[in-house]
Amino acid sequence: MKICAMAVSIVLAAGWVASTAAQDAYTWSDINCAESRLVALPNGKCRATNIVSGGSDGAGGQFRRWSTFSASGPYAFISMHEALIARSHIFTRQTGIEYLKAINAVARDGVEFGDVQRHDGADYYLFKSSARNECVGFRRYGPVRGEGYAWIMGGVTCEPNRAPLSKPRVSAFIEAGKVR
Repeated sequence: MKICAMAVSIVLAAGWVASTAAQDAYTWSDINCAESRLVALPNGKCRATNIVSGGSDGAGGQFRRWSTFSASGPYAFISMHEALIARSHIFTRQTGIEYLKAINAVARDGVEFGDVQRHDGADYYLFKSSARNECVGFRRYGPVRGEGYAWIMGGVTCEPNRAPLSKPRVSAFIEAGKVR
């Protein structure tokens, strides 16, 4: 009887741990862009995740992800991963290109990445999409916090129809990545 009760307790505890972990997974939802921490792109739509608790480095905290993307016009996408409380931080060991490939499918399938360049406090890379369109991807860090940053932002945009990607368009896109 004791063994049976112990087995039931273990199964219930395992189920509770699994349900707790499931509640701490990111789930994306459409939001009104006025509610977003990111300034919306022109003709953009916005999404955000639920607030997730935890942390892999023992710092703990609460985290949320935000994105804005073009609903029409040339492809454009900006995303931010944010630590919501003062004792938590965001960090990455990924190179800029690895980071862009992790957050964006166009970058993940991209080719011919150029060397890192800098503009407006961001690292950026020129590359070609799998459709051979000219693209730019950027990564910008927020304020230093603990052993990382308050947030990390990344974005990708491409010119359609294999048109050239001009330096002013690259600059304007990177500068559009703003936090409210």
